[in-house]
Amino acid sequence: MVATRSLTADDLLTMPGDYELIRGELREVSPSSAEPTIVALNVSSPLYDFAVRLKLGRVTGADGGFVLFPDRRTVVAPDVGFIRRERIPPTLDYQHYFPVPPDFALEVMSPTDHFSEVMEKVQLYLEAGVCLIWVAVPKRRVVVVCRLGQEQQTLTENDELDGEDVIPGFRISVRDVLADPLAE
Repeated sequence: MVATRSLTADDLLTMPGDYELIRGELREVSPSSAEPTIVALNVSSPLYDFAVRLKLGRVTGADGGFVLFPDRRTVVAPDVGFIRRERIPPTLDYQHYFPVPPDFALEVMSPTDHFSEVMEKVQLYLEAGVCLIWVAVPKRRVVVVCRLGQEQQTLTENDELDGEDVIPGFRISVRDVLADPLAE
């Protein structure tokens, strides 16, 4: 029998390629089609401007890694992440992953994603204490909102997303999240 070793965040940091680490096991994160990238930028750009202007915290893109559970060897990279300023460790080495979970995460469904796998990741976020998660589903033209300790809610293009107490004052319409700026 061949023994396999559970990988750590440090192992992942030195590996070539795009992976997340779920319970010590590698999960390949392949490049996405154009639409999910545009959707992520539709959120990250205004969120970045808002967070910088008010000095609320850091906004990350799809390559920004967060350690959800050091003991469970879990590192994820949401399509957009946000961590409040007061939760960023003052001694953070920016050459490593954020050692704590984000406060907000956006996951965008791509054509190759399975909804059950994305919701498994959402469950990990919730277990780690992430307060607010948006799952954009461009094909269905909806965003599923998941909050710590609450039922999930599905919003349509007629609805508005709210940063709630996680990103106070940040609002964006679902229509703007799912928009193709060049098509309008």
